[in-house]
Amino acid sequence: MIARSSQSIKAIPRRLTAREIKDSLESLPGWRYLPKQKAISTESKMKDFMAVIRTIQKIAKLAEKAKHHPDLYLTRYKYLKILLTTHEAKGVTEEDFRLARQINIGGAH
Repeated sequence: MIARSSQSIKAIPRRLTAREIKDSLESLPGWRYLPKQKAISTESKMKDFMAVIRTIQKIAKLAEKAKHHPDLYLTRYKYLKILLTTHEAKGVTEEDFRLARQINIGGAH
């Protein structure tokens, strides 16, 4: 399937099966699959508010470079929830796992 926009034509990534998601999550400790949201997610409690803000800034840089943007939720001043899904595919794709691995490796989580 191909998505068309005024700037480019981009192939829509293939949505992963539940088995593929489960297998991929084995290498991402702390991440889980949320079937109702068709997303993968992780949550962290951080030292303080500014630690969450710095982490969000790191994730934003990774997301911009990847052109794949997570939903980020800051709650109770030091908790961060990250939600990854590929909207065009209506579910989880390899793009989500690629960014999740970068978030983990980059120390953003």
